Amino acid sequence: MRTVFLTFALLSAASAADWLNEGGDAQHSGWQRNEKQLTAANVHDLKLLWMRSLDSALTAPTMLGPIITHRGIKELVFIASASNTVYAVDADLGRVFWKRHFETGPVPLCSAGLTATPAIAPSTNANPNAEWSSPLRSIYVVSSDGTLHAIRASDGEDLAAPMRFLPPGAIASNLAVAGDSIHALTAAGCGQAGDAEWWIGLASGK
Repeated sequence: MRTVFLTFALLSAASAADWLNEGGDAQHSGWQRNEKQLTAANVHDLKLLWMRSLDSALTAPTMLGPIITHRGIKELVFIASASNTVYAVDADLGRVFWKRHFETGPVPLCSAGLTATPAIAPSTNANPNAEWSSPLRSIYVVSSDGTLHAIRASDGEDLAAPMRFLPPGAIASNLAVAGDSIHALTAAGCGQAGDAEWWIGLASGK
């Protein structure tokens, strides 16, 4: 089992929590542009709030919030495991809020399972200072058989029909939404995907 932990120090502005994919943005820069409260003077106040054991071989986390859910306003952290399960963890309490397992088709024996960090669709709110994220924001996940899933951030249910995206067993990474399409990188080693960059239109499925 791998233990996942996040550190928090100060309350941030609502929009500052969003971390849309591995590296934070489509460029994977690792830069939280909306952070306003952490400074050299107060960073020593960071403290561990919780630790949570989940499945083995986990992806990096992404984050969205505050978001309106059936249990009130939540800030959620999304993590996927190699066994094709996505977890939404309550960032305040460290509890699993929902989880979604994907049944997959056949994959090569060399498959490492689900490897790409889930990606969150950017906000379409015209007001960048809006206090809440829409519960209909899509979380995009590529299961180990190469299928792209769009699920609802608030409960993990499908928002669109799954689409064939990558070869089964592909070692995928750097999943990100760019406009009306989504892209990912694959590495040689399994699934006949090779070292390549893949794009798919979210509306066309091509």
